[in-house]
Parts: sequence; C-alpha cells; structure tokens
Amino acid sequence: MVIAAFGGCLVGLLLFFLATTFSRCQRKRHTKLVSASPGADDVQTPHMMEASASQAVYNSLHPTLHAGILNDPLIMSFRLNYTEVKVGRCISKGGFGLVYIGMYKQRRVAVKKIMREKCEKLSQIRMFIREIALMGSLKHERIVEFIGVAWDSLRNLSAVTEYMERGDLRDVLHSSKRHGSNADDGLTWRGLKLTIALHIAEGLAYMHSLSPKVIHRDLKSKNVLLNDAYEAKLSDFGVSRERQVVGAKGGLGKFMTPGVGTSFWIAPEVLLGKDYDEHADIFSFGVVLSELDTDDYPYWNSGTIPGHGIPDERRVQEQKILEKVALGSLRPTFYNDCPAGVLSLAASCLEGRPENRPSASEVVLTIKELIRVMLFDGPQSEPEPDEIVTAGFLSDEHE
Repeated sequence: MVIAAFGGCLVGLLLFFLATTFSRCQRKRHTKLVSASPGADDVQTPHMMEASASQAVYNSLHPTLHAGILNDPLIMSFRLNYTEVKVGRCISKGGFGLVYIGMYKQRRVAVKKIMREKCEKLSQIRMFIREIALMGSLKHERIVEFIGVAWDSLRNLSAVTEYMERGDLRDVLHSSKRHGSNADDGLTWRGLKLTIALHIAEGLAYMHSLSPKVIHRDLKSKNVLLNDAYEAKLSDFGVSRERQVVGAKGGLGKFMTPGVGTSFWIAPEVLLGKDYDEHADIFSFGVVLSELDTDDYPYWNSGTIPGHGIPDERRVQEQKILEKVALGSLRPTFYNDCPAGVLSLAASCLEGRPENRPSASEVVLTIKELIRVMLFDGPQSEPEPDEIVTAGFLSDEHE
C-alpha cells in the first residue's frame, strides 16, 4: 500500500510539472507573437478577427492605409458617423462594388461599398479611396451629389451619395423598349432624350473645365443616373478597368477584357493603347447618343449581336467588334427616324481622330440649339423608324 501511495504521488507531481511547463511555454509563445506583430495593442484572436472584423483588427492589418485616410483632410471633412448611416437592400451590383439604398438623417441616400472579396486587396481599397476623394471634389448639378464617407473599419468603408429614384439610364431605356412605352413616358428626342443628352454633356463640360481636367473614362448609359424628374447626372468615378490594346494590324492584346458594359464605349485611341485626353469622353458620349436613339446596347443592331449563352462565341464576336471600332471600320448605329441634327452631332463625336471631335462645351451649345429648333420651329418630316442607318459611319453593311 505504501508503494502504491508513493507511486500515486509521483504520478501526480509529474502531471503537475508537465502542466506548469506547458503553461509557461504557452505564455512565452504568446508574448513573442504579440511583441513581434505591428499594433500589438490591437491584436485579437483569430476567432474574434473572423467573427467581428472590427476596426482595431482590420486596420491593424493595414495601418499605413488607415493612417492615410485619417490624415487626408478632404476625406476627413466628409466623414459621417457610421452609426447614423442605415443600410437597406442592394439596388445595384458591379464588378467592383455594391450599391444599397439607405437612410441618413431622415434623407434617402445611396450607399456604395466594396465587395467583401475585394476588401482583402489593398489596391482595391486604395482605388475606392481615390474615387471617394474625387467625388468629394466635384460640385455640379449634373454630378451625383456626394454626401459623405463613413466607416467603422476599412472593410466597411462606405460612400454616401444622393439617391436617384429612376436608377440608371440603361435600365430606363431598356425597360421602355420592352414595354413599348417610350412615347407615353416622353422618352423621345422631342421629349426627354435631348434634355438627358444635354445634362450628360453639361456634366462632361464641367469635368473638362477643371484644372487639371478630369476625364470620366467610363461614360456609358449605366453610369448616367436619373432622378424622379428625369434629370440626368454622372456617376461612377475613378474606378479603373483593364483595357484591351488592339494592334495596328488587328488582334487583341492583354490589357483589357472586352465585353458589353466594359469596352463598347471606349474610343479608338484608347483601344489602340495611344495617349488620350478628354476627347475620349466625347467619343463615349457619341456612343451614348446611339443608346438614346435605339434604346439598346451599342452595335446591337449592326448585325454583330453578341452570342447569348455561349461565352467563347460571344467573346470572339466582341473582339471582332472592338477591332473594327479601333481601326475605324465600325461605329454604332441609329434608327433612320433619328433627327438629322442628332445624327450630325453623333458623327462629329464619333470621329476617329480625337482632334476632330467637338469639345464638351461645344456639344452643350449644339444640343441647346437643337432643343430650340425642335421647340419653336415645329416638327419636321421624318422617315419611318423601321430601318437602321449609320449616319455616314463605316460598317460592314456600308463599306
């Protein structure tokens, strides 16, 4: 019995020694980890990091970037209390971010956030911050109003803007075409379309008048928003995309992913990888005029409809379109009942040589004159709207 009792005590002492040693090792290991990591006071357990993504944890991963935001006087001047921004349902989704309907101090607003998977990339956060800074510097009635920026962590960085009740121009045009309600809604050239075009041009004229000039670079109907009164305003600034470079002998390069919604509005000089200026926006504006006229995507009615449901076929057709646009053999089409003045303006905006395109200010003056003529000179005779014309632009059908 003595031997058994002694053996039991020995085992107990051994277990106590091992437990004490293990505890000491764990404390030393934890101390080394904390002292070796940046922002040691902000370190949390992996479970807490995954569950909460709190400001202290997420910002400790990117301390330089977070400090940069806090030291940016423009961004800080627009900072809102994150708890006062109420976020509702998602109303729009792009390749970069999500837009939600929200409320801020009893006002309905739009709240733009980066997609969760994009938040992990420092470059994406920096890109969003640059866009926010640009939005904060633009003040014009034809630019979507920037209200402020809110965050409790970099992961939850949110740009708050005015809410545009009718959404984007593309959806409005496509919806009207599907329901055949253009005339009822006033979405005709003699109704709202010229005014919408004027508002877009006024927004561009403002941006191009700044010093240094601001080039939108991604003008298309999707980035034109309409309020309840059909007033148009420009949106979506500073989000760069990969660009496709087309060689002088044709063939696509590696710098841009082609596709509807990304590349069909791009000027030839940009597709060719050449230097470009604000005249690239004017070319895009000419493409938007085609959208306004046909209520559809550019090149949709030119016999080069992208394949549906067959990615490879669609990609090949899109590449062919881009090559022809870059080399000057294809331009967007218009219905033959499009007013002659609009066709003439579109032709000048879609010139292959940038220097031959009008400035945004000249476009504004031209549209104002067109509106005056249509209002006071009465309707002119027009052909039946059953054919597509190219307004003198080169295409496969008119070469």
